[in-house]
Amino acid sequence: RAPGGWVVTTDLDGRGAELLASGLRNTYDIAFGPEGELFGYDADMEWDVGMAWYRPPRVLHLVSGADFGWRNGSGKWPAYWPDTLPSVVDTDLSSPVGILYGGELAAFAPRDRGALFLGDWAYGRILAVDLEPRGASWGGTVRPFVSGKPLPVTDLASGPDGALYV
Repeated sequence: RAPGGWVVTTDLDGRGAELLASGLRNTYDIAFGPEGELFGYDADMEWDVGMAWYRPPRVLHLVSGADFGWRNGSGKWPAYWPDTLPSVVDTDLSSPVGILYGGELAAFAPRDRGALFLGDWAYGRILAVDLEPRGASWGGTVRPFVSGKPLPVTDLASGPDGALYV
C-alpha cells in the first residue's frame, strides 16, 4: 500500500530509525555512489506497460525526504510533479535486482569504476550506468555490460580481489 517501499537509517541497535526516502515500488538493493550518496534500482509494474501511468524501471538517487510517488494502480505520481523527484536514468524492460557502485571494483578500468552496475534477472544481463553530475543530483546513460542466456542475475558484489561477483 501507499506510499510503497521506503528506506530508513538506524543505529546498530535498531533504535532511532529515521525515514530517509519513500514511494519506491520494488527496490531490492541499494548502493552507495561516488560521493557516499545512496542509489536504488526500482522496478516497474509490468502489467502497466502501455498505460498512461506506466513508469519504466529506473535508477533513483535516494535523498533525504524524497517521495518517489509509487502508489497502487493508476495512482502513481508523475515524475514532473513538484513534490516528487525524477529518476537518475530510466532503463528498458528489466527485472531489477542487485546494484553496485563500480568504485568498489579495483580490478576494473577507470570508466567502469565510476559506473553503477545493475542486475537484471529476467533478461539475463548486467547494465552499467555512467553517472554525470546534474545540478544537485545525478544523471546518467545506460549501456549493456554483460548478457547471457541464461544469466539470471540475483545480486552483485565486489570481492577482495577487486573483481565483480555475480
